[in-house]
Amino acid sequence: MKYSVKSSVQIFFSVISLLAAAFFSSGVSSCSSTKNINVPEYISNSREYFDEGEYLSATGEGSSKKEAQVAAAAELSRYIQTSITANTVVKSLIGEVDGKFYSSENVSTENKAESNFTFSGLEYTDFFESGKKYFVTVYIQRKKAFDQYNSKVEVLKNEFIQLYNQAEKSDPITAVPLYNQAEKYAGNLLNEINVLHSISSSLTDENYSECKNLISSIAAKKTSALKNSALHFNDVQGDCNNIIYNQVTSVFKSLGYSQKNGAASYVVDVKVQLNKSSETDEDDSPKTAMPSAEILITYNGEVVFEFNTVVLEKTIAYSEEKLKRESLKKLAAKIQSELPESFNSQK
Repeated sequence: MKYSVKSSVQIFFSVISLLAAAFFSSGVSSCSSTKNINVPEYISNSREYFDEGEYLSATGEGSSKKEAQVAAAAELSRYIQTSITANTVVKSLIGEVDGKFYSSENVSTENKAESNFTFSGLEYTDFFESGKKYFVTVYIQRKKAFDQYNSKVEVLKNEFIQLYNQAEKSDPITAVPLYNQAEKYAGNLLNEINVLHSISSSLTDENYSECKNLISSIAAKKTSALKNSALHFNDVQGDCNNIIYNQVTSVFKSLGYSQKNGAASYVVDVKVQLNKSSETDEDDSPKTAMPSAEILITYNGEVVFEFNTVVLEKTIAYSEEKLKRESLKKLAAKIQSELPESFNSQK
């Protein structure tokens, strides 16, 4: 039975399998004992049989019909990086010589293709049986496959565009971490766009050309925002030997922000509280401290970022100077640990 629908592209056939049709038609004439077999074209040469511009297809083999279907679906999955779970060795049909069936492995080990997406509505050709093996070709319209996979990618696309647009509307220093977050989405999004492109390049270009332009513009946008985000640091209230000042400026420098002396759109204010107490009521008892810090960044007088942290571990000392110095070292470590994540996660 020959299918009336000239459909689908043969997704995965090895070079050997692409030569199979010629091999079959020649009847392996070089061997007088060779037994010719009539392999259907939709199995031996599905790329020619199906219209690759309209359909996706792949051929699989198994010791049962079900196993052959799973193998075919796994081949389809492997090509476009989607997920149909399989557990079978997939081989390409070659022929039968002297009554003995021969095939060539495409995959050297058992295949287990797994992810979080499965196509629905896959169609299969008639089975071809040879040497106690079943062969079948699976096919699906490219448009149908694109629509199914695109429903997943659209979610990621919308999340990316939301972050990008939010960055565009924000002041420069707020925009930078938003561009950073959009960049993280962009990496996964581009991978998914590549999958869609393998399904249908025309539909992908139609739906994602503008999105790809936005992705390519992020680096320049972020560079521009950083140039306009110079920070002026006021003296830190409650500091000791510039321990906290040096730590805060170091963090922002590591995030790519420059420091500016004098007038600047962004002003950083840091306030430190020692939160000191005595261990006992005795005058000569040791003192304890659990310092805290508040960091405010204002843009033209308006607060655009706020950060608070506190040291929960007590520092104990008899000397006021030592108490302050040692407790602020712990506070500096907290700032180094927590400030970058807090700043980059702001929305």
